[in-house]
Amino acid sequence: MQAKRAVTRRRGAGSTDWVDGNLRLLGIERPDLDLTGSEITARVFRLREIFVQRLDQVHSQFGLKPRMFLVLAALYRSGPPYELPPAKLMRHLMWSSGGLSQLLDRMEASHLIRRQKGPQTRRGVLVSLLPKGRRIISTVLHVHCEAELRLISALQRPEQRQLVSLLRKLLIGVEGARVLPESL
Repeated sequence: MQAKRAVTRRRGAGSTDWVDGNLRLLGIERPDLDLTGSEITARVFRLREIFVQRLDQVHSQFGLKPRMFLVLAALYRSGPPYELPPAKLMRHLMWSSGGLSQLLDRMEASHLIRRQKGPQTRRGVLVSLLPKGRRIISTVLHVHCEAELRLISALQRPEQRQLVSLLRKLLIGVEGARVLPESL
């Protein structure tokens, strides 16, 4: 009965969304289930789909695939001279090595990045942001951030701050605290 009450209470409070309809039907079939977790996770999944689709459209205007944007942004965030060893780049992006080499090949062919031997060691390689890549990411970041603001515009500024705090708390609770080093 708890699932039905939660859905009914929400519907009475205002607008409904895609998740409400699905959970209402599930609540009818399985009134014994507490759907509170589903109310949150289904919305997170749905928002992820929408956010990824809309931000991919922004990136594609500049000829970038989603992972290319992430690599360029990570190199840009590292600050001058805008370079990182591949292992640090993977750690920062929380990726495994699978596919990174091919992605870097494509980015190098597009003159966005360059891989070169690092000065510290004969074996070490650095991935460097080239001027073309720096120009593109600088422009894309502006458009990307504007698109993100449009995506969250249904919330007032205090609600946005509250959501940031709640999502941070949830993420830390699920994955544990991760602190990114000050220097990449």
